Amino acid sequence: PLAVTPAAAAVAPAADDDGPPSWVDEEIPFEAEGGFVPDAGFAPDGGFTSDPDDDFETLASAPSSAPAPSAAPARREGPAPARKRQSRARLADMTSAAWPELAARLPVTGLAAELARQSEWAGVQGDAIILRVAVKTLAESESRVRLQTVLCEHFGQGIRLDVDVGAVGEATAHAVAQAERAARQQAAEDAVAVDPFVQALVADFGAHVVAGSIRHVDPPSAAA
Repeated sequence: PLAVTPAAAAVAPAADDDGPPSWVDEEIPFEAEGGFVPDAGFAPDGGFTSDPDDDFETLASAPSSAPAPSAAPARREGPAPARKRQSRARLADMTSAAWPELAARLPVTGLAAELARQSEWAGVQGDAIILRVAVKTLAESESRVRLQTVLCEHFGQGIRLDVDVGAVGEATAHAVAQAERAARQQAAEDAVAVDPFVQALVADFGAHVVAGSIRHVDPPSAAA
């Protein structure tokens, strides 16, 4: 009889119950780790995506919880203050009594200043101012044109200046200035006469005040 030897059965080794499970060694696909997916770019690494069919807002599309900076309210500016209009002298209000004061402060020099100070206001005819001066040379000098320009600027209108030659009185700036100087000189002499020290010198030593020795001195101006 033929003896038949049975084939040895391949027996798989028993799994070690203490080792890690078999799925631990499985290779994780690169797409599952948020890596680059061909034709799709990088997959989102965590978070949720927005499903267009979902009524709820997902974490990926949720707006930032920080409040948006509010725009500063526009500053409302009030109307610009109206510029105060400079009042100009009216030619119709000018008088012969007011002319000396105006003539003394007009911004002119030289012969134009002398023409203004030594002239009287003779009136107005239309757009012409008429002055009267005793010195013919002043009336015929070119300074009349300069004085005319200054008067146009002062009154704010176009005028013509006519100068007549004739006798003048006390209504000139020159005459007013002389009268004021004479008044100050007289006041100075009167003050010396009643001064107690001067009176003591006269009484005790027979002193006397020499005529013309007293002179009024104007105080220094604020600008000096």
